[in-house]
Amino acid sequence: MSLEDIRDFFPQVRRRKIRHYYGDITRHLFLIAGGAMIIFIPLQGSLLPTASIFFVLGILLIGVLAGLTDPRKRWVCWCNVLISAFGLLVFEFYAALGYRAEGFNFDFLVHQAIALLFFIALYYSTKTLRAMITGKLPAESPTGPTEPTV
Repeated sequence: MSLEDIRDFFPQVRRRKIRHYYGDITRHLFLIAGGAMIIFIPLQGSLLPTASIFFVLGILLIGVLAGLTDPRKRWVCWCNVLISAFGLLVFEFYAALGYRAEGFNFDFLVHQAIALLFFIALYYSTKTLRAMITGKLPAESPTGPTEPTV
């Protein structure tokens, strides 16, 4: 099997780089945070069973938003900012609460790491939203996508 056969079997989708768009980075951060939550939340003995359902719903929401992230969907950009901020608040709260109660341990590290992922996602999703609001990204319109203003 040659390199050409591999390229034919796995066609590469080349997308044009859009300036001021960081949705791909946000998407990856959401997927990493959601994956970490899937792996580590069952190991957290400190969470009540009722709190676990909210984390599972949060994972579902994060996955859906990661899939919907698009440079022309302003409402998704707003949702990405809000979910990033909410994830940062929740996991940093749990990290601080756990640190005060039990000190530096595995639960603290997991919560802190996930909070950091949401912090970085908040930064990049806010940059994307700012570019969309200022007209540096294509916007959604009823007649189709519009080109950005320069």
